[in-house]
Amino acid sequence: MQSPFDEKQLKELDKPLDKRFVSDRKGASNRKLRFLEGHDAIDQADRIFGYGCWGYETLSCEQTIIIDPMSSEPIGVCYKAKVRLDVRGCMPVIEVGSQPVSVCSVEDYIMGKRRKDASEKNQDVDDSPFNPFEISTARSIIMEAHEQAEKGAVTDAVKRALRTFGEQFGNGLYGDGKIPMVDGDTLTEDELKADWAKVYRVAENEVETRWAKFKVWALQAQVSQLTADDKVALYGKIEAQRQKSA
Repeated sequence: MQSPFDEKQLKELDKPLDKRFVSDRKGASNRKLRFLEGHDAIDQADRIFGYGCWGYETLSCEQTIIIDPMSSEPIGVCYKAKVRLDVRGCMPVIEVGSQPVSVCSVEDYIMGKRRKDASEKNQDVDDSPFNPFEISTARSIIMEAHEQAEKGAVTDAVKRALRTFGEQFGNGLYGDGKIPMVDGDTLTEDELKADWAKVYRVAENEVETRWAKFKVWALQAQVSQLTADDKVALYGKIEAQRQKSA
């Protein structure tokens, strides 16, 4: 089958991604995670495919409650989107994306701000009833957080779809899904366990028991000694949960 791209486009698609487009942030175990910003991915598509020669349609975008698989308790809210990407001459690509809502509780927002203020001023945390200004501010912040998460889910889906076209869209930066590749030999079980307990908010006296159950659930097997591949798989599960509940 003949390629829908001309020689110049194929040459661009085969080039390594310019490092100036690569952003990073800290993930589990303080490891640096690399990714391509949504606006950069769109700029790349315009540059390589041409203006008006590609586009996407949002097929759905829904709000979802995140449930802790260990306790069955709700721990956060995220938006999940599905988009269809069309590039002239190519088969359409359908992908999904998600984005957590950064803050979704009036109480959590107000008490978090009060705790921060108390820590900065070296004072006791204010536990008085919430005042109208605090409530109004929290509601505005939450509304904005939902709007940003909804848009972010669509952008995430578009980025995933564009990765079909290779390195110029950051495909080489990632492993399975959104979880960047890591070297399992550099991870220790103690590091993974500490990250997992923090992300899943596990009480100290329940860590050992629940960690054993989590490993069985995540690996779909009971193992006595973690291999490098096992540790990468556990890292991926923990990082995915961190992104959902961030």
